[in-house]
Amino acid sequence: MNIKRVIVILSLIILLAAIILLPAFIESIKSTEAEKSISGFDSTDRKKVIAQSCRLNDGACTYHSSLFGRIRIQVIPKDFPAFKPLSVTVDVESHLVIDVVVSLQGEDMFMGPNSTSLINKGPEGWGGNTTIPVCSVDADMVWLVKLTLTGDEREQLVFKVKSTH
Repeated sequence: MNIKRVIVILSLIILLAAIILLPAFIESIKSTEAEKSISGFDSTDRKKVIAQSCRLNDGACTYHSSLFGRIRIQVIPKDFPAFKPLSVTVDVESHLVIDVVVSLQGEDMFMGPNSTSLINKGPEGWGGNTTIPVCSVDADMVWLVKLTLTGDEREQLVFKVKSTH
């Protein structure tokens, strides 16, 4: 067999392998990126991330956590208007929580960092204010509201909301 044939055969085998393996490789990259966009953290982070089906646009949401007990989050106003103050209150059953952070992130578009540490108001729970920026590209933008509770462990709840402007 001459060297040209060997090179052609090896090239065809490599090309065939690339055609077969490339879609699986691309899919694994997409799933990793999707996990990062939902969680905001890479897979080495040990935080528990839960995508909530409760709609904050409809009112307060309650979640029963194995780490922190009952967690209730409410955002007022519930239509999430852009460039207007949003009042966030979080009630947590457990006294083990030492920090609560709310973050807002565009689901399909990076709109810059937007995190607010909530203040512990004792029996009134945790509270603070934040705002959603205006998206000039998408008037019906979907946002991810990420609530991160920190104690000995961390837990993150993720809610999808729509804003108005």
